[in-house]
Amino acid sequence: ACEKGGRWELAAWLLCEAGQNGLKVDAIAFNAVISACEACGHWKQAAQVLTDLVHSGLKPDAFSRCAVASTQGKAGQWECSLEVLAQMHGRFVRMDVFGLNAAISACEIAGQWSEAFTLLRELRERGLQPDVLGCSAALGACARSGAGGWANAAALMRGMLVEAIQPNVIAYNAAARCGDRSRLLDLLDDMIRRGVQPDATTYEAMVSACERGFGHEREHYKAQALLAAASSAGFAQLRARTVRGRAAP
Repeated sequence: ACEKGGRWELAAWLLCEAGQNGLKVDAIAFNAVISACEACGHWKQAAQVLTDLVHSGLKPDAFSRCAVASTQGKAGQWECSLEVLAQMHGRFVRMDVFGLNAAISACEIAGQWSEAFTLLRELRERGLQPDVLGCSAALGACARSGAGGWANAAALMRGMLVEAIQPNVIAYNAAARCGDRSRLLDLLDDMIRRGVQPDATTYEAMVSACERGFGHEREHYKAQALLAAASSAGFAQLRARTVRGRAAP
């Protein structure tokens, strides 16, 4: 109950009380406390529970480390997340897609696209198939990395198609945020052709990329076209959006 409710302090207290009263505490109990910490975003506490688990003489399983890594990743502590996962090597703990996705998500928050790509490669080397979640997070890392983001994102998108990984709207939105204005309409067309429904975030990211290129009249018209498409698609929240002082059609 504490785990599902994210009540990590109560969960930690109950774990401590059980140990002090001579009750046998197993890795599952520690994992429940880690999950409660994850639900609240308390990455330091999650890491401490993992340390306590090891000191108790129990062996952490893949869930223990992956949950801690995920909590750290969500908090932007990508280096800590990678360190926790690296400890799984040589400990006969099987690294799975979930664990590596947690590390890739940590890299996304920090804009560490090179590390994210390395983790995708490690997945393949382990005989595992990257999924759309991990690839989308890597695309997000490209978007946050600044210069050169589009080239890396485009290469990853091509690789996804080769591996029959269907990009979803999250993946396309991340690619749009990479900001190659000359490819935005093509990206939108590709989404629609593959049956992926653009959302408000898609259009907003594309229009913002066009706005960064203003000074070229064609970028203004491209942004207007995107807003018109958004309006036609029924995204009312974008109808009042303006481009260079003009309202969307």
